[in-house]
Amino acid sequence: MAETIKFKGDLTINELSGGIIDDLRSAVTKFDELMVDTREVDRVDVAAIQMFVAAWKESEARGCCLTLLKSEAVADMLSLIGVQI
Repeated sequence: MAETIKFKGDLTINELSGGIIDDLRSAVTKFDELMVDTREVDRVDVAAIQMFVAAWKESEARGCCLTLLKSEAVADMLSLIGVQI
């Protein structure tokens, strides 16, 4: 089974406290393929990037294929901190 999770607007530590982390973690455990769409994210911080890295690692451990569609803001932050997903 496949699923897409879409994020838009700001994706910072303030927004993460609303259950986003649990939703992403749950999707990684439920689906064989997961697409995380951040193409409409305007602003992102390191906390959100840490969430994506954790989800990516968890998906690899479970054999789930996680694809991250990146906005310019997400791509820039990943590049800035030297992370490739």
